[in-house]
Amino acid sequence: ARYPGRLAFAGFVAGRQKERLLANCRALVLPSREEGEGLCVIEAAAFGKPTLVSDIPELAYVVAEGIGLDTATGDFKSLARGAEQLFDDAEAYATLSTHARTWASDRTWENKAMEFEQVREDVRRTSGISLLGGRTVTEE
Repeated sequence: ARYPGRLAFAGFVAGRQKERLLANCRALVLPSREEGEGLCVIEAAAFGKPTLVSDIPELAYVVAEGIGLDTATGDFKSLARGAEQLFDDAEAYATLSTHARTWASDRTWENKAMEFEQVREDVRRTSGISLLGGRTVTEE
């Protein structure tokens, strides 16, 4: 291996252990074949860590937002090249890291709640349907 001892498969971690890993890692590697938005991407970005992802549609935002790189799904050589780029290209790494931290700063629970409230209001205004506590109420 080109980077012996520099790659760790952490598996599921939580709490302070996760914070320590994110604070001390170079990047998050997420070679998923199926994924949602990936809360772990937001968490890594908050620590200024770029993410290396599979090129699946659900994770395309990582490249589009400039917070990481993608690799061909299931192609280990592509994954290795992506990891090498994150280790070897200091300028690209710094740019991705800066973008990641900035991008993550907007992804707070408060901001998500405000976005949800805006969607609720838009639905109410355009359709006359109010979404309250899981119930649908039609205004008359």
